[in-house]
Amino acid sequence: MFLVSFPSLLALTITDQQVLDSSLRRVQLEGTVSIPGPAATALASLWEERFRSVNIAAQALGVGVGVLLALLNYIAYTPSIVGFWIATQNHLLLPVGVAFLICIFLFYSLIPVYILRGLAISIFLKDLVVHAQIRVLPFHPDRSGGLRPVGHLGLRNQYGLTVCGVNMVLLAFVSLHYLEVPPSLYALIVTAAVAYLILGPVVFMGPLLPFRAGMLRTKTELMSEVAQRLRLELDRLRQLLAAGQITKEDEELVDRLRKVGLVIDGLPVWPFDIGTLRKFLTAYIVPLVSVFGVKSLLATVVKWLELHM
Repeated sequence: MFLVSFPSLLALTITDQQVLDSSLRRVQLEGTVSIPGPAATALASLWEERFRSVNIAAQALGVGVGVLLALLNYIAYTPSIVGFWIATQNHLLLPVGVAFLICIFLFYSLIPVYILRGLAISIFLKDLVVHAQIRVLPFHPDRSGGLRPVGHLGLRNQYGLTVCGVNMVLLAFVSLHYLEVPPSLYALIVTAAVAYLILGPVVFMGPLLPFRAGMLRTKTELMSEVAQRLRLELDRLRQLLAAGQITKEDEELVDRLRKVGLVIDGLPVWPFDIGTLRKFLTAYIVPLVSVFGVKSLLATVVKWLELHM
């Protein structure tokens, strides 16, 4: 938890603004997303204050959650626990036990900060899409209309959640197979598992839903423009049909409009391609399938430790 999960979440949290800036800069440079200067200035001023408030609230909530989870772990591990190396004679407050509780506090204090900042970024992106113009590029190499950098925001969130999910699997396996723990610990494990199953799709889709709405809006507008032009041409050709005055140029124009309509109909409506979706699903199921491999892994580690220590 403290050597892998905590550093990973900490790195993701302190770099989220940098990644957000980089992603938005890329789509702006390519012209996929554009926003007028006055609207951009007003949006930046508004969200500077909002993000400051979110950071303060997230830190306060994080401290409360960290203290609560440390207390719950202390209560869960305080009864007689056989085989637990940080407790002895019903006491957890050995030096190593205190270090354990401090790690619990720090880890669970960071999680609310990470989640609330992620939610704030999703709401910010929704506000951005309202004021911005999205130009989906039909033949962009990223197969996402030029918006794949935005799709990576959701994938990045899932990577952080996957690390926590694997951590929960290890916690559950060690607790259930190597320790005699009270039933209260089972409730913590079940709660963590349910939270992972729910949060997985949420943290991935959260930053992407605003851009899906914008992409659908752009596609609808383009389809409407082509349909209206095609209707005008068909009305004109109907008047010429009786006199037999339809030319080859008229036929070619209608054919071009139909092809443009097909191109627009094929525009992506999600800011990610199948490769990004495959990476998300892989990361999402890793903690679930790791349940079957963690026993052999831990058995190997324990055997190695017995041989070399």
